[in-house]
Amino acid sequence: RSTFLRLPDLKVQVLPAPTPITMARPAIANPLEARLGDKILFLGYDLARDSVAAGDVLALTLYWECQGIVPISYSIFTHVADEKNEIWGQKDGVPVDGSRPTSGWVAGEIITDTYEIPIKPETPTGEYLLQIGMYDPISLERLTAFDAAGERLPLDRIILGLIYITR
Repeated sequence: RSTFLRLPDLKVQVLPAPTPITMARPAIANPLEARLGDKILFLGYDLARDSVAAGDVLALTLYWECQGIVPISYSIFTHVADEKNEIWGQKDGVPVDGSRPTSGWVAGEIITDTYEIPIKPETPTGEYLLQIGMYDPISLERLTAFDAAGERLPLDRIILGLIYITR
């Protein structure tokens, strides 16, 4: 005689495969060295294009080098802003789509971090600053930013350059 046991439905969460740790610097289209705090070096960025239509998405890849233990999981901010620092496009988040918090970075590791920044449909045609940085998501305090010469950057942000928004 067989006895059957009925189990309740189970939900199983499948986590994404971990991102491999890379120590080799890739070719970077726009090298631009800056430092965030005392353990994170910004190496530069790749930009799919330097103009984008209002309402479209701007693809941006950032390159970071970890130079020691980072005790806080910082969020990255990416802003497309006008000369008054009004934000017309923004994408914030934990690096590598949430899979590589800064608190888990390894000294010497190179992190490739891609963002798709949505541009507001009502954005007027013109030139805008593309700027990035890091902040503590709990206190919202930005991590100090310095240029390659060690000078503190205004508003603790790294300005990557200009992009043009079209209609």
